[in-house]
Amino acid sequence: MILVIGGTGTTGTEILKELSRLGARTRALVRKKSHKIEWPGVEQVEGDLGRPEMIAPALEGVQSAFLLTAPAPDADRLQGNFIGVAKRTKLPHLVKYSAYGAAPASPARFLRQHGDIEKKIQDTGIPYTFLRPAQFMQNFVGFRETIMGQGEFYAPQGDGRINLVDVRDAAAVAARVLTEPGHTGEVYEITGPEAITYTRVAEALSQALDRPVRYVNVPPEVYRQALARFGVPEWIAEGIVELHDIWRIAGATGITNVVEKIAKKKPYSIAEFARDYAPQFLGEAAARG
Repeated sequence: MILVIGGTGTTGTEILKELSRLGARTRALVRKKSHKIEWPGVEQVEGDLGRPEMIAPALEGVQSAFLLTAPAPDADRLQGNFIGVAKRTKLPHLVKYSAYGAAPASPARFLRQHGDIEKKIQDTGIPYTFLRPAQFMQNFVGFRETIMGQGEFYAPQGDGRINLVDVRDAAAVAARVLTEPGHTGEVYEITGPEAITYTRVAEALSQALDRPVRYVNVPPEVYRQALARFGVPEWIAEGIVELHDIWRIAGATGITNVVEKIAKKKPYSIAEFARDYAPQFLGEAAARG
């Protein structure tokens, strides 16, 4: 039995889908019974990482667990609750979903938080695998409104190059790590096939959507204020800007063969992503023709 924590978001949904395709017996921990997961072979159990007493029952019979929580100031506490119960119940294998560049000394709070949690897991002695995906191509769907309304998207990325990865590739790697032996103690950095600029992303979207799309660089503070206007919590907004500071100045250009090696497939290119996700960008515009 595999336990998936964080199976209701974009990443978790793809992982559950892939585990179902592989025929793996899977249990998804959800906070609300009203959330329905309907992938074949996937059962769901109600639980809350903020309530440790609800974690142990979900771990009964579990051989491998996948741990993912949304970015938040208390993510280390929530994941720490799970880690504590996993140690006490002698979980055979914990797969922690981290991030490319995770390190306790990182200047970016998200990467620093992931690095701290990774160290906490290592200190427990639980057999682990750390997955560190690069920024997801699917994040660009979040720019849909300005792309379709103004033909532009905005970020403080400059000409920084980044090793974007498709979430479907990251999910394929995670599913293999959860279902196959031989990954204990490994740290897998998951990237796409090339490091590209946001201008290149705009070019790929222009071609897939058959309309001009332009990337517009904006100052970090302007971007942070825009995120706040859209209701993004301050802690999250500042964390996003910190990541862009790293990507803009130093880049994230390392390319790995993890997708080919573990998932046994070629990673999606930005052009393939843009083509496959064009309907999500077009939405009602596509229906209107």
